[in-house]
Amino acid sequence: MVDYEIKNDLIKTKKKDDPSGSRTLLRLHRALEYIIGFLHKLEDIQDDGYCSGISREAYEATLMKYHPWVVQKAAKLAMGLLPTKKGLVAKVCPDGNEAALKKAHEDFPKAVSAMRGVYEATQVFYKDNNLLEIP
Repeated sequence: MVDYEIKNDLIKTKKKDDPSGSRTLLRLHRALEYIIGFLHKLEDIQDDGYCSGISREAYEATLMKYHPWVVQKAAKLAMGLLPTKKGLVAKVCPDGNEAALKKAHEDFPKAVSAMRGVYEATQVFYKDNNLLEIP
């Protein structure tokens, strides 16, 4: 898709409301960077620790620079509503099965690693095609 849009000059590098697939994928790519940062830091907190702090840290290091002030404030406000680590894992494993909870704890780092691979490959592709700064 990106190659097609590049070859046919469909990516408008100055126009913010351009509905190209490349722009949409870039926004998803940026969101993936936030998710990686958030899930990576999840390992650093205890089960009773709130996810809001690590979410804010990940947001400030990734997505915040792309958002206007009002969106930044709204995002940080919403992050204050995030559950504890135990509560988040319970959303992933709603049945509360001990084996499933243990597996979820083991799988989070694996998921982060897989996401990082996808992020890095996309980052290189976008950088090689000078698309990282499209609005």
